[in-house]
Amino acid sequence: LDFGHFWKSPIFKPSLILHHHVCAKMLAIIDLKRETKRESSIMPVLNDNKCYAEQPKRPAITVPDDLRVDWFADFQALLATQLKLNNTEKNRDFYDHEAEQNVLGTEKESFINEFNRHAGSKSTYSLKSQLLDSLRKLYCIYTHENTNADQQFLIASRIHEDITQCSPGFTDRVNFLLTLFEMPQNLDELLAKARFHLVDNIARTFAQKNAQGVHVHSRFFVIAEGFGYGVSAINEKDLYLHTGSSDKSDNDIEQVLAEGFKNRFGLFGMVNALREQIENVMTTQGYNGRNEKGYEGGVYFKLIELVKHFIAIEDDTELVEMDLNGKVVDINWQRIRLALVKRLTEEGYVALSPEEATLWVSLPESLDSTALNSLVPDGHELAPCLEFFSEWKIEQKAALVMAYLKNRISKDQEAILAILNDQAPQLTMQLKTQPDLQQIYYAIAIQKGEVNAVKTHIEKGADINAALGLLFNGDHKSDTLYWLHDNKALIAAIHADGMKAIILNGKYKGKTIAEALVSTKKGRQLLLENPDLQKLVPSNDWLYQAQEDQKKVVNVTEGFFKKPDPMATQLGQYIVYGDMAKAEELLKANPACLEKLLTEKVTVKDYSMRKCKGTVLQLALSTMDDEMCEMLAKYMNKDEITRQYQAVFPEGHEKYYAEQKPFDFSAIVDAISQGSNADVEKALDLELPNPTALWSKLEQFRANFTKHSKAETGFNPQHLIKAFELYNHKFDSWDWNRRDLFWRQVIGYTQRFLPANMAMVFAYSLYDVVDNQKKAPRSFKFRYG
Repeated sequence: LDFGHFWKSPIFKPSLILHHHVCAKMLAIIDLKRETKRESSIMPVLNDNKCYAEQPKRPAITVPDDLRVDWFADFQALLATQLKLNNTEKNRDFYDHEAEQNVLGTEKESFINEFNRHAGSKSTYSLKSQLLDSLRKLYCIYTHENTNADQQFLIASRIHEDITQCSPGFTDRVNFLLTLFEMPQNLDELLAKARFHLVDNIARTFAQKNAQGVHVHSRFFVIAEGFGYGVSAINEKDLYLHTGSSDKSDNDIEQVLAEGFKNRFGLFGMVNALREQIENVMTTQGYNGRNEKGYEGGVYFKLIELVKHFIAIEDDTELVEMDLNGKVVDINWQRIRLALVKRLTEEGYVALSPEEATLWVSLPESLDSTALNSLVPDGHELAPCLEFFSEWKIEQKAALVMAYLKNRISKDQEAILAILNDQAPQLTMQLKTQPDLQQIYYAIAIQKGEVNAVKTHIEKGADINAALGLLFNGDHKSDTLYWLHDNKALIAAIHADGMKAIILNGKYKGKTIAEALVSTKKGRQLLLENPDLQKLVPSNDWLYQAQEDQKKVVNVTEGFFKKPDPMATQLGQYIVYGDMAKAEELLKANPACLEKLLTEKVTVKDYSMRKCKGTVLQLALSTMDDEMCEMLAKYMNKDEITRQYQAVFPEGHEKYYAEQKPFDFSAIVDAISQGSNADVEKALDLELPNPTALWSKLEQFRANFTKHSKAETGFNPQHLIKAFELYNHKFDSWDWNRRDLFWRQVIGYTQRFLPANMAMVFAYSLYDVVDNQKKAPRSFKFRYG
């Protein structure tokens, strides 16, 4: 940074009197931050002076002298059409700024009214002339023949997004859109464009949670410019720059920017961003992705000439893909990416170590883990790296990931794969099919107790013995027995060591798999049906009991694996999903099956994946669904209702509920109270990975509460009541961030385990149902918002 640039920075307004030593101190701090970044960074090393060099602003477009007189009204009409705004139903109550009175109008009329508020004939906005200049340029861009439909929609949607903001905020949005359409002329300007888009992504993620988001968004650019990220401020005259983010210092926001650039602006992230910007520029010249019909010569020659601004080209044909008939069907993006890396390294934008350079030229045949971990310094660069090599076969990508994970502990592997899944979910699905990686994903699924994922891996060939201890834990045992009975081929893969695995939770805690099998009717039947499995059981004492069991299931082919009637199961599913209309419809449609439907026991899962067992009436009783109970009772006799009721509440429901105890929230309350402000904010922002102690406590709370809730036979309202009481109790001693964190991630998580009928009450209005005795509709649609 030089002093001339520094004094032009919008952080320091010309009207402020700054002593030279204050200015020098600020320069030293910024320089120190840059030096720290350089010293702590791993290879490849980005040259900050080149990769973050700020570029002069380039005019977006020249407004023609013969611009139509009614351009302003035409622009409004075009945008309204693009947005498909309704112009028939008068259902919008708004203040008409032209007529100066409240009116009832259409969606389109409301939009145009807001547009006029900012820049119409009666607008009193002090910077209206500058705003109109910007809108003229944006109108010219919108109506230009090279602006495609996607770009037009971008302009229309972004304007609509902030049309109701204050006029300075709306000006920020218009100026931002103009910057998006500035045409880079060289590599440095293309890099600046990539940085601009990255700051935009970071700022939008941060600002979208804020009612004054447009000013927060603008402030990010001001700070990014001031801290040397090589971007220009959108509106350095924004009078409300701190509105919506006054609780954040400039350093707070710079830390958010620093983290974003660290994660997304390494070598591969930068090259992919450059490639994306080249494509954006190409779209203005007729490029529209892969075209099997072939591009006309005039178009693809124009595209090639455009690319020459950014990379050196010896042979034009290298940059295009041709079909068998010699037609140009696409741009060779892999060639462009490789050429970008070549130029960035040769011209000193990026420095590779000798080991990295050696690895680079030998890919994908050679994958040295040490050099690879240097070339890809963290998990956030792995997805951009794989995107860079998008033309590789999936086997080659899997080999790269395996080499990258080599010699890492399981926890680090899990964190890296989680980032990869977040950034590239479709690629992750493909990687999970590769044998070597499948073993890692399988081990993680076992460690995290993800039973369904574990079963999927086993069905695709993973070793079942490694997971038997988990599969027979607690509630999983019954499902596992059914699963094995339906997939007999999997049983053949079980060996002696697998049968010796220890069960860690549930009724058979501390016992081996073999002991659990011989102790249950289904387990003994499974042994009888599989002679090879019998050989793995140390004693035949169970055989006599198994034969006695079989005498009790005469003429039943499936024995103890007889499954409930599908119609009864469907009815049970409707009950726990709170769908009373479909439940009664099913009963009315099957009068001959009523007794079976209302007395057969079924096992279903509710929306929180809690396993619910019993008759349909017992399911309704366990979820405190009075309306559902009343509906079912119409189809049952009183004796049957009493019998089923007493099976759930032997001493009455009043005593049952009186004995329920709330979950112990003390550990998570203490963690939120004692967590640092930064850790609380990080948890609120849901940033992952999150290595903080507070996030670890939140994860532990979720795991503990889930386990506790799923172990209960009926809904326990005491948990949520207690959580609300704790919120009230801590309200005065906590700041808003801590209140929000407890409200969203403790109360909110507790609410995830509400039965469907209770969730419907919350969606409608708990206040109206309890205090005003209103009846909530059987719907999850939120009544407000």
